[in-house]
Amino acid sequence: MDLSHLETFLAVVETGSFSRAAVKLFRTQPAVSLAIKRLEDEVGETLFDRSTKGGTLTEAGRSLASYARRILHLREEAMASIRELQGLFRGRLSLGANESISQFLLPPLLLEFNRQHPQIKVEVFRAVSERIPTEVLERNLDFGFLSFEPTDPRLTSRVIRKDAMTMVVGPEHPLAKVGSVQVKDLGNLHFLAHNARTPSRARVIQAFAEAGTPLNICMELDSLHTILAFVHQGLGPRSCPTWPWKGPSPGGRWCRWRSRI
Repeated sequence: MDLSHLETFLAVVETGSFSRAAVKLFRTQPAVSLAIKRLEDEVGETLFDRSTKGGTLTEAGRSLASYARRILHLREEAMASIRELQGLFRGRLSLGANESISQFLLPPLLLEFNRQHPQIKVEVFRAVSERIPTEVLERNLDFGFLSFEPTDPRLTSRVIRKDAMTMVVGPEHPLAKVGSVQVKDLGNLHFLAHNARTPSRARVIQAFAEAGTPLNICMELDSLHTILAFVHQGLGPRSCPTWPWKGPSPGGRWCRWRSRI
């Protein structure tokens, strides 16, 4: 149903005259009459009793007038909503981030965003970093946070925060009292690592390889909180056990050398 025909129809209803409706709409009277005729053909009913002066509404006309007002009102609401979205007055924003970014980098950014745009509902979806560019391209996410430069030429990236890669030790660990260490001095330790194959993991592998230092991973876990809890309990990093390991395994995968972190 053509909305312009509904607008013309309501103009005739509100003014009580085809000629006055034409003046209101800045159209000719024949154009108004033609629009009403096309609307009547579409609904299959006569909308005005043309035997009376001013065009009294028929029963079908009264019924359509009620719906026409609601339809045009909904159109105005829809357009107002779009204008608000364009101005970031309200709406929904979906973004993706991996576990570490979600936990440690996003909270202050989202708090500030919420302060500036309180009507925007933000949905954060946790995802593997490698999957996020595809989700953005498929329009499942509005944008994503990555710790690496996406390679797809259809994507544009901006640096919003720089972060350091840090080795975490327990408060009683000897290295906790040392200001800095060299990668080459870590070959006698074994580590806990996240089991996600990420670019950050690849950079750690590269750093150990460039230093000619063995990278010993004793356990792989799927949560940063779990890793931190294990480190707090003294499970890593610590001196490598004699290999092959004969004692009880606390879980995970034990190894003397792994090619990934």
